[in-house]
Amino acid sequence: MRTIYQNIFFVFFLISSLSCTLLEFSTLILSYFIKCGNYY
Repeated sequence: MRTIYQNIFFVFFLISSLSCTLLEFSTLILSYFIKCGNYY
């Protein structure tokens, strides 16, 4: 029973960390596009 909860927690932690990096990556791309837009 405990192992199932540990697996769920691990998956949740993996998804949360992945989404966090995804958010960072998207904000980085967004700032890059804004920077490029300022040059024109």
